[in-house]
Amino acid sequence: MSANEYRDRFGIRRTKPLTSTATRARFSASIATTIEAGKLEEHLAGNTDRASRAGLAGLAAKRALRAQGVDLPHGTAPTPRAVIENIVIAIEAGDLVATAVKRAGLAYSAYHANLLRFPDLKSRHVAVQPRRWQRRKALRTPDRDG
Repeated sequence: MSANEYRDRFGIRRTKPLTSTATRARFSASIATTIEAGKLEEHLAGNTDRASRAGLAGLAAKRALRAQGVDLPHGTAPTPRAVIENIVIAIEAGDLVATAVKRAGLAYSAYHANLLRFPDLKSRHVAVQPRRWQRRKALRTPDRDG
């Protein structure tokens, strides 16, 4: 699992580091050793090549989605249709959206962003998802609310 997938899955801000202070200190010492050995350029060249390949693949995927008319928010990876469909089926069966989404391992915002890619599933989601006033009305009881 990449760092971005981990952040997306657990809802961690991009500005918050994923490593502790002690780990960063060990990494810093390791890089210092690499610099002293004169192998920094070799080390950076390998990382740059890998990052470039990964970045280009992600950019190509995003461009392909935009060509289909889909514009996902930054950091939201496309989720397979089967996953989104399973969530919609669970909601139709009576689950709360947050429960169904959490069970699938997605962030709530990622679910809604990916739902835009499938208009038929979005219409099914809207058809069964009650509006706020409907939920409040269902929760009211005559003896409590008068």
